[in-house]
Amino acid sequence: SVFVDKNISIAFEPWSIFKAFTMAIWLDSDEIRLDDYYQDDGSVKIDIYTIQDADKTACMWYHSFQEALVDSCNVWMIRIVQALGKEIFYNYLTKLGFWEATWIELAEEKKWSLPNASNLSMAWFFNNSFWQWVAVTQIQLATAYSTLVNGWKYMKPTIISQIRTKTPNSDSFTIQETITHSLKQIFRPEVSDEMRNALFS
Repeated sequence: SVFVDKNISIAFEPWSIFKAFTMAIWLDSDEIRLDDYYQDDGSVKIDIYTIQDADKTACMWYHSFQEALVDSCNVWMIRIVQALGKEIFYNYLTKLGFWEATWIELAEEKKWSLPNASNLSMAWFFNNSFWQWVAVTQIQLATAYSTLVNGWKYMKPTIISQIRTKTPNSDSFTIQETITHSLKQIFRPEVSDEMRNALFS
């Protein structure tokens, strides 16, 4: 286990890093624009739990969704998944590859699964909107982020740029370049453009 890469074998809770995905999913559903406004009351009560913004000063009252992304507001995340519903939200997460291995060329890659979405409590679901109570590996997160900002397609990650094979009885090599594989389309191209600009801002 000393030689196993922790980036592919150990999961963690990314928390607010994940908010960009929740935003992109909603943008891709064509329900909002980044300059639309919403009202943030600072907290959401669900069952016995109260979920609130870390920085109420920055997040409360009327803000655009662009501002909410910049200020990392939790309540607007919950509003998004309430509008989307469990089925649409978790369908996107599945397409983004969060519950399967990326098949990068390294030994001992682990995949981390989410319990059946239909069995999740609403509190669990709301917390998943800003990525608490669920875990992913670093390689899953990096691959998904590449999809988000580098052109909307899910690309199979690789660490090999080329394979060099020595020609028998010669000092020359045959070089085979690695071909990157686009496995599936996740977002519309314009959503990727919007999210790249939003994250830059």
